[in-house]
Amino acid sequence: MMAVREEIDKAFEEDFKKLDSEYEAKKKSLDAEKGKYLRRIEVIEKYEKEKPKNITEFQELCSVLCFNDLIFCCKPKARPCMWRSAVLKILGISDEEFIKKKEELSKQLVKFE
Repeated sequence: MMAVREEIDKAFEEDFKKLDSEYEAKKKSLDAEKGKYLRRIEVIEKYEKEKPKNITEFQELCSVLCFNDLIFCCKPKARPCMWRSAVLKILGISDEEFIKKKEELSKQLVKFE
């Protein structure tokens, strides 16, 4: 028969192992998110100095966005997004111009006679 202290120590050890495992998984996830964030900042800083000159550079700049493309971004007044704001600023596009272009594109996609 196990002594009370031994039972407590065993339970503590099992709980600690579980918590340690959960901590390591969370830390790994946070480290990955931090890496993504830092990469985005590097891209923004790169193009803050000089606008994209071709489609490849434009796509790299847009890679900081949720869906890697401005076309899928929300309207600025609908939802704040620091990444969209940074990309639009670098490209010299105002929020109003962005909204207008999205609306024009929408109308072009679905033409009614």
